[in-house]
Amino acid sequence: MTEVDRILVARGSAGGLAIGNNLYYLGKGNDEVTAGSGDDSLYGDEGNDILNGGSGTDTAFFTGNFEDYDALVSEAAGITYTTFIHQRGTLTDGIDTLRDIEFAQFADVRIPLIGIKNGMFEDGLDHWNFEGDAKTIDQLGPISTMQGQKMAFISTAVSVSSISQSFFVPAYAQGLMFTYNVISEEPLEFVGTSYDDQFEVLLNSTIAPSQSVSIAKETVNISSWLPIDGVILSGDDNTLYQTGARTALFDLTPFRGQFVNLVFKVFDRGDEILDTAALIDNIMITFADISSPRLLNGTAGDDTLSGGIGHDTINAEGGNDTISGQTGNDELNGGDGNDTLYGGQDDDSLNGGSGIDWLVGDAGNDQLIIEDSGEGDVLSGGQGNDYYLVNFANQFVIVEKTGQGNDTIGTLVDMDLNQIQDSQGYMPEVENLMVAHPLSSSVVLRGNPLNNLITASNGHDTLDGDIGDDTLIGGAGNDTYIVDSKGDVVTEEANGGNDTIRASCNYSLMDIAEVENLVLIDYSFDGIGNTLNNTITGNARNNLLSGAAGNDHLDGRVGADTLNGGVGSDLLVGGIGDDIYVVDSTSDTVVENANEGTDIVQSSVTFTLTSLTSVENLTLTGSNAINGTGNALNNVLKGNAQANILTGNSGSDTLEGLGGSDTLRGGGGDDIYIVDSTGDLIQENANEGNDTVRSSVTFTLANLANVENLVLTGNSAINGTGNDLNNALTGNAQANRLTGGNGNDAISGNAGNDTLIGGTGNDLYIVDSTTDTIVENAAEGTDTVRSSVTFSLAALTNVENLTLIDTASNGTGNTLNNTLRGNTQNNTLNGGSGNDILEGNEGNDSLIGGSESDTLTGGLGNDSLTGNDGTDFFVLNAPGQGIDTIADFQVGQDKMRVSAAAFGGGLISGTTITANQFRAAAGATTATSAEHRFIYNSTTGALFYDADGNRTGFGTVQIATLTTKPLLSHSDIVVIA
Repeated sequence: MTEVDRILVARGSAGGLAIGNNLYYLGKGNDEVTAGSGDDSLYGDEGNDILNGGSGTDTAFFTGNFEDYDALVSEAAGITYTTFIHQRGTLTDGIDTLRDIEFAQFADVRIPLIGIKNGMFEDGLDHWNFEGDAKTIDQLGPISTMQGQKMAFISTAVSVSSISQSFFVPAYAQGLMFTYNVISEEPLEFVGTSYDDQFEVLLNSTIAPSQSVSIAKETVNISSWLPIDGVILSGDDNTLYQTGARTALFDLTPFRGQFVNLVFKVFDRGDEILDTAALIDNIMITFADISSPRLLNGTAGDDTLSGGIGHDTINAEGGNDTISGQTGNDELNGGDGNDTLYGGQDDDSLNGGSGIDWLVGDAGNDQLIIEDSGEGDVLSGGQGNDYYLVNFANQFVIVEKTGQGNDTIGTLVDMDLNQIQDSQGYMPEVENLMVAHPLSSSVVLRGNPLNNLITASNGHDTLDGDIGDDTLIGGAGNDTYIVDSKGDVVTEEANGGNDTIRASCNYSLMDIAEVENLVLIDYSFDGIGNTLNNTITGNARNNLLSGAAGNDHLDGRVGADTLNGGVGSDLLVGGIGDDIYVVDSTSDTVVENANEGTDIVQSSVTFTLTSLTSVENLTLTGSNAINGTGNALNNVLKGNAQANILTGNSGSDTLEGLGGSDTLRGGGGDDIYIVDSTGDLIQENANEGNDTVRSSVTFTLANLANVENLVLTGNSAINGTGNDLNNALTGNAQANRLTGGNGNDAISGNAGNDTLIGGTGNDLYIVDSTTDTIVENAAEGTDTVRSSVTFSLAALTNVENLTLIDTASNGTGNTLNNTLRGNTQNNTLNGGSGNDILEGNEGNDSLIGGSESDTLTGGLGNDSLTGNDGTDFFVLNAPGQGIDTIADFQVGQDKMRVSAAAFGGGLISGTTITANQFRAAAGATTATSAEHRFIYNSTTGALFYDADGNRTGFGTVQIATLTTKPLLSHSDIVVIA
């Protein structure tokens, strides 16, 4: 075979010639297939295909109606070929050639191919058992060709005219049905007149008795004759009359397995005309009288049963049966065995019964039923809005293509449309899913990517539309709806149970008045309730839950959630995460457990956190003058635009009044008061912690005897004043004036050209600009400047100390006894006059003393120490902290200090080192005695230290270089703690 898209062997074995009853499905392209010895079903689909049925009773399937095809029978080498040419329909079956195939199944009719001939009538009619135009015979008698009609005329110029055709009657044929119409120049009545037997059809064979039917077997009244306008007659009258279509039926049972002759006769009793076109177009093999419903029962064997144009009921009972309903609303029951059912046209009901069944609905709105487990069953609804009734999930195959209607699966068990496959392994185009009939047990119904309609029943059902814009209809139970799109529509009947929507999108219950509960899943979605008493549940993300009206229960679960109960007495449960509770009534209840995050209540009524021992923060909302109270935690309490009273209780609280003249009561703990108005009132009692005011307006602590600190905020150039306590005063980015008053104050101007006034006490000035102004009067304590820029105390005659921070800046003292400290960078410290203490700390620092007695400590790094005049002390903290350079050591005047704790080696604090612990010699670099600790190279001025006098033990470390190479002795080195 070439260009075979797919062959699906549904039963039997694949490969070579299949044995058993097989299903062959060919896709696009020009394909060829040879079936095996079973009763096979062959689908050519698109393209020009060659179908060989092999032995067995085989059926070829076509997508169009019988009338959409032309047919041709040919023989070659003793083999009969039947060719169907698709011409009139909109489908694309192409040209299919059949060999050894017994039946052709079309969308509207099933015909036998056994013994078929091309059927050429001797008087010019052809293809009577196939669709095709009859040949028109002109000018027979006085009648001309009728315009716009497919007709053939039999001459009335002779007394009797007849047409005959032979055909083979299959063993299972039931009857022969045809229609006829009699046309005359005059309206006639045949019964009881000389026109009896005017038209006769005769069926005979060499074995069975002949049968005939004539027009005399019906009463045709004059009133039933209808005029036909627009025809041309040779006589005076231009009007013909017709009886209308009539149906006749022959019983073929006596003729089974025989060749018979079908003879059409007309008698010359006047100017009657026989319209044979309708007769030719409508001959079919059928059973019984197809004009009314009939019942046909099969046997326990393998039956082939076919209906007609009526509403038939066919029961196949046992065996592997083939049933074709043909036209009409038929009921087909396969019974036991592996059955194949074809509904044909109209709205049919197909029940496969037990066994592995194949149900094909064809055209119409069909119902396809599986009564057993459905394993191995194939159901194909075809065109129309079909209904599949299945009670075992996902063990069957459903074939539904795009554009074949709006189809539904009915079930009494859990069903997932995503798990159903068609015969090619793809998802069938089934749109709807429903509980088949009222059911109290619970089922789970899940849709597919189409826009599904899913309908529940009376149980506690779960409806999941999957992706797509789905419609979910609940029933009387406690139903669960799973939605993933705002396009999903949920319908719930009144008093239909306590229902829940599980949404993976933002969702609102406002338009669904009868659903009580909402659960958010997967991501950070928002959920809104309705007027019922809702339960709304979040997920592990950050959710916004709003209850609307009703007494609602909101549960945030994990995540930083916002819970707003709305109107009613609501229960708000935050769960783990930093949650926000929005309350509007004192009847709202907030539940927050310990260690579940930092949470906040936003209240439009007076509210207290006292009983909420795990909620930290409270914000007042709305436009009313309401109050808020904290608990034992470190609370953040905020007011609204009105005059509020905020009470912190114990804990280090932050109180912010916001708009209005607020009263802020911190209580115990280190509290922060945030004020924006001079009308705000702060109440802080003694011994209630170290408290801070953060003010965006000029503020003084003078009247707040128990508040220690003040921080200026905002963008305005405002001022701050301390009190008698040890205050920390901090400015903002503008030019501030900060006044410390009494107490040991720490004053920081921050950015801007600030004026810092310490007042009495040992004050600390923190500066970041040389433009900051420090005001310190005499006898107001020992004060310190902490600077992040190069700074000099020269002009600050009443400030004693300077500490450099952050940058590689420099510091200069004044005439006082200064303490100058460096930082981790490389600093230069110049003490000036006075007995100064210079400490370099980290970095390679340069320390310069003055005319008095100075103490210079280099610290970490290779530092440069210059004592200048006076008795100076050079402090070496520890070995291994760098090699300091001492520029002007004066023997007998200056001293080096070493730490007993840091150096070790048996040094004793409060003494000079001994002579045995000191070695000085030209070129000396190591100890020569176990007692030696300090080794001095008098040639270079290098000073070394050896902790144990054993150069192979701790080793020798250089600790300093004396640039003037003085005659150093042991008495020049003093041991300190």
